[in-house]
Amino acid sequence: MAHLGWIFGIGGYIGGILTMLYGPVGKYSLDQANELKELIVKIRRSISDLKQQSANPQAKEFSTYASDLKSKLELIRGYDFIRHLHLVQLPPKENIYEAAKLSPRLAGGVQAFGHPLLREEASFNAKKILDLLA
Repeated sequence: MAHLGWIFGIGGYIGGILTMLYGPVGKYSLDQANELKELIVKIRRSISDLKQQSANPQAKEFSTYASDLKSKLELIRGYDFIRHLHLVQLPPKENIYEAAKLSPRLAGGVQAFGHPLLREEASFNAKKILDLLA
């Protein structure tokens, strides 16, 4: 009987630690982290469609990605806990902010994939955003 009390005591201690780690994160932050992950997948898909020229991309769509990335990132409390505990696979914050800075440049270069002089710069920005959000 003494052993069961000891086991339950340790279990309560570990449960308290997990509650303390999970407490600041909360369900709302996890939901926002999942929405951020979905947005990242959408951005990566749009860029790959742009590179394959299988769809007619809209410049307006690429220009809103920067504000969407920043707003979703700011809504997540405990981003580092979520990321380091692998609750949701996300890139580092710095990479997301850098991709948000590059996104308007790509919006200006959406039509550039047809223009030979600007194609290289737009392709470089697209590749850099893909690398940052990997």
